[in-house]
Amino acid sequence: MRLICYTRLGQPAKALITYQRCRHTFLSHLGTSPSQEIQLLYQSLTTDLRTE
Repeated sequence: MRLICYTRLGQPAKALITYQRCRHTFLSHLGTSPSQEIQLLYQSLTTDLRTE
C-alpha cells in the first residue's frame, strides 16, 4: 500500500495525503472508516512527526 511505501521512503507528507484520500474514499463510497490497521499506521506516523 502506498501509505506504507511513503512512510518507509521517508516521505511523511505523501503518506499523510494518501491516508486522507483513503479515508475520504472509504467514508464517501462505503460509509465506513479504513481498517484499524491503517488507522494505527496513521496514528503512528503522526506521532512520529510530532516527536521530530
